[in-house]
Amino acid sequence: MYALRCKILGEEHPDTLNSLSNLAVTYGKLGELRKEVELEEKVYALRCKILGDEHPHTLTTLNNLAYTYGELGDHHKAIELLEKVYELQCKVLGDEHPRTLTALGNLAATHGDFGDIEKAAALMERSYRLHAKVLGKKHPNTLRSKNYLEEYRKKLSGDTAKPKKQSFFKRLFKK
Repeated sequence: MYALRCKILGEEHPDTLNSLSNLAVTYGKLGELRKEVELEEKVYALRCKILGDEHPHTLTTLNNLAYTYGELGDHHKAIELLEKVYELQCKVLGDEHPRTLTALGNLAATHGDFGDIEKAAALMERSYRLHAKVLGKKHPNTLRSKNYLEEYRKKLSGDTAKPKKQSFFKRLFKK
């Protein structure tokens, strides 16, 4: 599909980029994470060129790229990219927009997944407060933030009774 769209629509057409992004996800699901990163980097560069680095599709691609770097174990790169996503979401949408709140939760959870529980707790505290303010205390995303905040607080107090089997980031945002 990607090759055909390149031929007919051109490499920079939005539908072609969507096909390339889907191909990247497919490689990731097959366990070929390096190939996924290569293709996501290409999609990101083209979306920056065509749409700009603040466009929602560009930010989604950057978020996906951060996730894949995290899966590869490159914690620093994953966090660096998630910080950029969060910063740009704040700039473009404001710090209380639901997409910005998701970016903040992803950043907090990624710090937690990579062992920086203090940073994760501080960011998740902010995430929980903003989710509650914007979406209400009973919204599923608010409750998710609250649960992870409580988990981080338990870890900081030395209580590690119920570890999660899958990362928050993986459950909250998977392409």
